Amino acid sequence: MLWRRICFGFSQCSLSSQRFMTSIYDIIVAAMVVFLLGSLLWSVLLRRKVKEQTDQIRRALERELALEQQYSELFENAHDIIFTLDQKGRFRALNAAGERILGYTRDQGAVMTFEELIAAESKDHYRMWMLEMAKDGQSRREVILVAKGGNKVVLEVNARLLMQDSHIVGVDGIARDITARKAAEDALRESEERFASAFRVSPVAIGIMSLHEDCFHEINQSFLALFGYEIKDVVGKRTTDLAFWSKPEQWLNIRKTLLENKPVNGIECRFKTRAGQERIALVFMEQLLMRQHPCALFFAHDITERHHLEGELRQMQKLEAVGRLAAGVAHDFNNLLTIIQGNIELSRARSDVTPQLEQSLEQVSTAAQKATGLVRQLLTFSRKQVMQPQRVNMNDLLGSSIKMLKHLLPSDVVVKLNFAADIPIVRADPIMVEQVLMNMVVNARDAMARGGELNISTTAIDIGADYVKLHPGATEGKHICLAVSDTGCGMDAETQAKIFEPFFTTKANGKGTGLGLSTVYGVVRQHNGWIEVESVCGRGTTFRVFIPCSNPCDDLHPRSAPAAPVRRDGPQTIMVVEDEPTLAQFVSALLRANSFKVLEASSALQAIEVWNQNRGEIDLVLTDVMLGKGMSGLELAENLIALRSDLNVVYTSGYNVDSFGHATELREGVNYLAKPYPPPRLLQTVRRTLAAVAPNEPATYN
Repeated sequence: MLWRRICFGFSQCSLSSQRFMTSIYDIIVAAMVVFLLGSLLWSVLLRRKVKEQTDQIRRALERELALEQQYSELFENAHDIIFTLDQKGRFRALNAAGERILGYTRDQGAVMTFEELIAAESKDHYRMWMLEMAKDGQSRREVILVAKGGNKVVLEVNARLLMQDSHIVGVDGIARDITARKAAEDALRESEERFASAFRVSPVAIGIMSLHEDCFHEINQSFLALFGYEIKDVVGKRTTDLAFWSKPEQWLNIRKTLLENKPVNGIECRFKTRAGQERIALVFMEQLLMRQHPCALFFAHDITERHHLEGELRQMQKLEAVGRLAAGVAHDFNNLLTIIQGNIELSRARSDVTPQLEQSLEQVSTAAQKATGLVRQLLTFSRKQVMQPQRVNMNDLLGSSIKMLKHLLPSDVVVKLNFAADIPIVRADPIMVEQVLMNMVVNARDAMARGGELNISTTAIDIGADYVKLHPGATEGKHICLAVSDTGCGMDAETQAKIFEPFFTTKANGKGTGLGLSTVYGVVRQHNGWIEVESVCGRGTTFRVFIPCSNPCDDLHPRSAPAAPVRRDGPQTIMVVEDEPTLAQFVSALLRANSFKVLEASSALQAIEVWNQNRGEIDLVLTDVMLGKGMSGLELAENLIALRSDLNVVYTSGYNVDSFGHATELREGVNYLAKPYPPPRLLQTVRRTLAAVAPNEPATYN
């Protein structure tokens, strides 16, 4: 209405005024249209802006909700404990991991403080943790908590203070359960400590060495003791510069094996000590990486002494084998010598012997006597010679022997005696002991071509188990040690390994038989002793003979021979049991020629058959101790005596019958004949046993 009134008023004006007003009207209308259009456009734009801001706010809220959800899930599903404490240390928040690890629910945690869970041994760590946090606002510490049920849990805690208006309102943090890791670290540390302890105190030489640099990084005390070095001499030094390996090419092969990542197990290696001595060790090595560099763990088990003992044992076994061979040869040779000497004696007794034949027979007899001496030395070496033991004072025996042996020594050899006082009695054969001393003195004399000093001493010594372990052949108990030392030329190791072998000699051809020291060896072993040798080229040799002391209760008196049966009228019957046919023929012919009736048997079984056929006629059995088949002569006689207690037996042998361990006591010339024996001794022994002649009556033969 207003606008109509205005328009009507203007219509009353003049035409020009009307035109002017029309223009104003149009302008106003246009302005109003523009205003209305602008308002509409602004309204549209404002709505769009509001919508965009609303969408942004909604999206922000959604993101916040998503983040809150993620945080909640992270909080609940975290493997580590996430917690918040209030000012009094009570749990305001605790995630599922905290409940699982500590064993308490959130509600239970809300009424207990963190300090209540601290283990006694971790109280100091907790106080340090709180002090650090009060000072720096945050801290990282390891603490031990006591979980529900009493189990202890090791936690690595990262925590910070919560501040509000410059006031502390609580603590929040994350705690990681490192119980398993700490246990593994403790186990690893204990393992390392055990390895380090084993490394340090092991009796085996141990080292860690670089394969590329060829030097040791670490070594233990046993390594230093074995090879004679100090740490500064070895660590960081090339083994080739130290001349550590006796055979460098062996080390190159071992190194190649290790670089191929193959272990070395029990290879026998030779090393040189700092003093230049050679040691033998079993080497075990295996590759390991240290800071990505190939190294090797080195073990060396010293077997030098064992190697030496094995060598001695092999030498003893060799000597035993040679001894058995020598005994067998000597036994057979004694049979032949018995035949030779018997026929020589029979031939010399003939009335038609010419002077030329007598001279020839004398030469043959002399040669046979020398052969007999060599055979006896072989039997002594093989411990098959007859021994007549007695209770002997070594000082007295050696003292008297030295007086007789001094004439064997030149004037430029000085003899020094050092006999221990009040030494125990030994059970020994005096003649054999004198033979031992003589051979060692002669050996010492020959080693001192330009004169020198000869020391002879006796010592009482008690041998223990440790000594026996290191010396093959040694026995525990009280012993007498006879030592003979010279200042002569000495021997190298190769010579020492052979000195006890029969016929081995370093003397010029024709100067020695090579049986002297082998005889010494046999006598000593026959006395249940042993002998040790120390020698250095140019510095002399020492022989030590160990003989066990006798038991005061030892019965050294031989049992008397069984009483001879009453002699019957007519020729007496002798059963000859001999497995050597030629010797059996000779003995049988000799006995028949001296009015004896002879029955022959070549074995124990055949002898039993002969006995069964002629049981009442046999007055004496003449048997070899060692028969080729079946039972021995000793066993045969034992069985026959069981059938007839008054049976007379005479044994013959080239062996030492004592070595068979039989209860029968054998006495030379009474019930025993050592081969080779001459015919008169055979006949005299047989007749004496049969009580056919008086003990001193000379034997005769045709």
